[in-house]
Amino acid sequence: MAIQATLWERFSFIWIAWMKINVPEYVLRVEPDWSQRMAHNLADGYLDVALTSVPHAVAGLRTEKLLDDTLVLVASAPLALHECLGENYIYID
Repeated sequence: MAIQATLWERFSFIWIAWMKINVPEYVLRVEPDWSQRMAHNLADGYLDVALTSVPHAVAGLRTEKLLDDTLVLVASAPLALHECLGENYIYID
């Protein structure tokens, strides 16, 4: 199983705990990764499951939506959306 590095903290500990309780005989190797490499590792059979927010289409792989993630715009003062663009906007990736 691979989990996209930006989703690692949010999901990994919950799933690892669930796996240990529900299928303790299963050998689990979990690694944080980036979505494009995960898709190729899935296609090559190196991984069984990958969790990513940006799925890459690779022949032979099935993609399923797990959840919707809400983006939140944060400001230091009350602003309308159109006021947040331009010089007042800080892009964080």
